[in-house]
Amino acid sequence: MEVEVIKSIETVLIEAIKIIGPAIIASFATYKATSSQYKFKIKELSKNHEFKAREHLFSYYKDRQQKLASGHSELSNSLGQILGAASAAGEENDIP
Repeated sequence: MEVEVIKSIETVLIEAIKIIGPAIIASFATYKATSSQYKFKIKELSKNHEFKAREHLFSYYKDRQQKLASGHSELSNSLGQILGAASAAGEENDIP
């Protein structure tokens, strides 16, 4: 009876290994593939956020440059008017 029990246990173990072995290998391969996809997605999201941050900085500096150019233009016009008025006043004082 003991030999029969040992043979039946051996048969059960062999069948279990035949079923569980490939399942373990498949689950490990799935884990590795999922892990690499996850890491790739994290890198992709990081690059995407970095690009959007650069876009925002570019937009900020572009707007800032436009405001500075506008201020420079207004200052130039104001100084031109003052210079013109001073020049006209200077010519009036020179006339006898």
